[in-house]
Amino acid sequence: MSVKFSLGKLDIVRIVIALALAVTGSIAAAGQFWDCIIWYAVLFIISLFTFEFKDRGPARFVQIAFDVIFPVVAAFFSIFFMQMINLINHTKVVEYNSLYMVMYHADKTRWLYEITIVIALYFFFRFVCLKRRAAVIATPVFFMLLGITNFFVYAGRGHEFLFTDFQSAGTAMNVVGTYHFNIKPPLLFVVVPFALFCIAMFRFKGDNKILPLPAKMAIFAALSCAFSAIFIANLKTWSKSHSLQAWEDKGSAYNGLFMNVSLSALTMFPEAPEGYSVDKVNAEIDALGIDMTDKGSAEDASNVIVIMNESYMQARDYTIMLGCYEDPTPYWNSLEENTIHGYALSSVYGGNTPNSEFEFLTGISTAFLPTGTIPYSTYIKKDTYSLAWALRDMGYSTRAMHPYLASGWNRTNVYPHIGFQEYMFIDDFDYTDADLYREYVSDKCAYRNLINKLEESKGQKTFNFLITMQNHGGYSIEYPNMPLHNYVDYVFSGEKTQVNTYLTCLSKSDEALEYLLDYLKGCDEKYTVLVFGDHQPKMQAFTNNFAPGRMSSYITPYIIWTNYDMDPALKEGHETGEEVTSLNYLSLDVMRVAGIKMPAYYQVIDSIKKDIPSINAIGYYSKNEGKYAYNNDVACEADSKILNFYHELQYSLLFDNKDTKIMAFAKDTFKDVKGS
Repeated sequence: MSVKFSLGKLDIVRIVIALALAVTGSIAAAGQFWDCIIWYAVLFIISLFTFEFKDRGPARFVQIAFDVIFPVVAAFFSIFFMQMINLINHTKVVEYNSLYMVMYHADKTRWLYEITIVIALYFFFRFVCLKRRAAVIATPVFFMLLGITNFFVYAGRGHEFLFTDFQSAGTAMNVVGTYHFNIKPPLLFVVVPFALFCIAMFRFKGDNKILPLPAKMAIFAALSCAFSAIFIANLKTWSKSHSLQAWEDKGSAYNGLFMNVSLSALTMFPEAPEGYSVDKVNAEIDALGIDMTDKGSAEDASNVIVIMNESYMQARDYTIMLGCYEDPTPYWNSLEENTIHGYALSSVYGGNTPNSEFEFLTGISTAFLPTGTIPYSTYIKKDTYSLAWALRDMGYSTRAMHPYLASGWNRTNVYPHIGFQEYMFIDDFDYTDADLYREYVSDKCAYRNLINKLEESKGQKTFNFLITMQNHGGYSIEYPNMPLHNYVDYVFSGEKTQVNTYLTCLSKSDEALEYLLDYLKGCDEKYTVLVFGDHQPKMQAFTNNFAPGRMSSYITPYIIWTNYDMDPALKEGHETGEEVTSLNYLSLDVMRVAGIKMPAYYQVIDSIKKDIPSINAIGYYSKNEGKYAYNNDVACEADSKILNFYHELQYSLLFDNKDTKIMAFAKDTFKDVKGS
């Protein structure tokens, strides 16, 4: 191999560009991570020279060493700068001034797992006949794009990218226009170093033929497969001592971005509960003494309306600490007659709305699903039992309504599978620009469209499920079509505009609710209405607490209201309005209030609720112990038995093809409904 240094016109241009990139990148990042200077310095020095492999004699075999050096260099470069953009200036790492120290201070051998997959990719590119320098330049591209994607995902929703987000890309594109992103970090911390990397790697010239092409391809294919297999085996081992981090930037800070995304990929293949078998599940169901042929009945029951209100929370629980004593939802809080007030645990915060929808409709808790999964995107590929199927089997017509794009969260594919006969999205709504608050259809407009459907369905028993959009995140910009009410003058987190925007949205929701209930009060037909929040908005101004027993940021309010005299006995246990259930159980309360005799499936869920009255993806409340506990730290044997049974039920419904009694019940329902 020969090494040359020259100063022709093109060489000077190249050197000046490389120097500018090295200086720019160093100044931008070295303020926090000094070790980036080493990368810039080494790459700049390489860019000064031309390295050319000889094409004959024993010296040509030197280039073989570079098929060892290049993939290792590409691996360390890829992982380093993929992480830089997602960790620089983050509060979790401000005490560190070395990025490698951040990445490996708690797990000094993680790099051994990470580099194997990058090396596998390099050898794949060599297998498909890319020349050596083309392969080493192509290898980091995927990881650079992953780093940039994660940066924007985190900026938009406050949680990092997970593997399941590949399936939610359509939804992300729908709402991306409502957020405003800073493109400076991707340019400085990814594009600049990658450009310098390309210049440096292009200085290696020559890829002389040493082996016949078939032999070379076979070797590179074997190496790529071997390193991929090593990575997969290591990932499975690593996952036993490292849990997926789906909250804020903990994925990058604790697991490393790529390993965290890889852990989330494992969620695509959930394992059966320990000891799971059809006979075991059937025996546990038999022990409950429930008639598993009971499909329920609704002869004298009311119509049912369920409204899942986007990003809705009980603001007065939080705003006093901000100096705000004005209630943005006075109508909601004034409702007493024929009304039940309560709180429910949601499994999500700040986003992932469909998980709340899934829990409510199916009675399945995401507590037993791998962290970060979106069942709508990942698991609902066949008919899945739900409240819609149950009510449809009792003679209700079922309709889902969502005033936003049909491509969101795979709903157009999911809704038929969970029993909805009709579903409406933004193109099916009657609205004008005057009906938009910020960039979303207002709650009042959504309710007006609901009322139109109720008018069309008079004389027919109906179940309407409406997901609102008005209060969706993206609160930092003031819009002329929604003047802000100045609820707060100062916010310690600097989120004054966001807080006032959000509280103004809640106020508009409150006015819309009054409009809807006033209409229903004048109806001759009976209606039971449930309104609940899917999750709270991500805002530091509202105190965040996620520990079991203090899960204030996972709690959303709900009301159940009727336009007829509610049985006073149904209010028992709800006297203070502070009782906490969870979203997966709310359908039980709706059916009771509506006068619906629950089908066997929901009787089984109700039996679980008696001992585990609330549960979400983080923890649960144990009646046996009289306290909250983490789902992964169940100390009580009785709780463990109940929770394992609940896990088995959902595994049977979502993943197992064998006919347990719960699955046989669901299939009979599908057959009866479709047969009619």
